[in-house]
Amino acid sequence: MKTYFLSAAAIAVAASSLSAQDDCMFDTITANTIATHRQMGGWSISEMMSKLGSEPGLRDMILDAYSQPRMLTTETRQYAVDEFSNTWTVKCYQSGSILPRKD
Repeated sequence: MKTYFLSAAAIAVAASSLSAQDDCMFDTITANTIATHRQMGGWSISEMMSKLGSEPGLRDMILDAYSQPRMLTTETRQYAVDEFSNTWTVKCYQSGSILPRKD
């Protein structure tokens, strides 16, 4: 079984490499990473919230990811990750990024 790691530092590094017009790409990458943790058996919700839940936008995304059921097969888990990422990408394009930039 693969283990997926996510850290606040990894998210910060990804954010610093993106320009302001790439905010939705950052939301997409973050949503995909959080959903992957949820679906593939990464951190528990308690671990995720204690490490990343202090950021308002991340908190909303984490709670949304962990409110989704965990799928049973690899294929359905990947489908759930893709759908979750797409949903948050659409939200970003409609209303702007929910993740604060620190440029």
